[in-house]
Amino acid sequence: MRKILGALAISATLASPAMAATISGEINPIAGQTYTYLYSPDAPPLIPGFVSFTMDIEVQEVGDPGGVEWFSFAGPAATYPASNEFAFDWIFDVTGPAVLSVRSVLTTFFGTEFSFPEGTEFFEKEDGTLFSGRNYDPIPLTVSVTSVVPIGGTLPLMLSALGLMGWAARRRARQGALPA
Repeated sequence: MRKILGALAISATLASPAMAATISGEINPIAGQTYTYLYSPDAPPLIPGFVSFTMDIEVQEVGDPGGVEWFSFAGPAATYPASNEFAFDWIFDVTGPAVLSVRSVLTTFFGTEFSFPEGTEFFEKEDGTLFSGRNYDPIPLTVSVTSVVPIGGTLPLMLSALGLMGWAARRRARQGALPA
């Protein structure tokens, strides 16, 4: 049911004017580790009198079609974060440059007895619930993902160590084979 309501709210708000947002977090992450990013929509136009809200955030690693995740924050009006920040965790799977693209929809719900101020855009669900939605433009965060083990530097070192061990073993074998 929640997914249906979310889809309804998203489709209804896609036509609404878009607003900006910011994203902050680690820009030099290590592949395979979890990092927390903070998403902050610019001053949401919260209409006084809303009883609950949903903030649906779509996060995608650009270039990775399977790397799309939705994060949903919802609750009564009293739980809307005063900091206007929503935290989500992300794991980068591959190394190299990457772009994290984040977009969101903020939907605020009102009781059936509420009347919107003149000129305010709102929508009505089948059950009579009134809601207002705000679509935020996608924002990118460019990061440089590194590996835990720098393969380029450790591989020659490992091969050198194996070669040295082989040389020492061969030398011992030769010394043991010489007649006394």
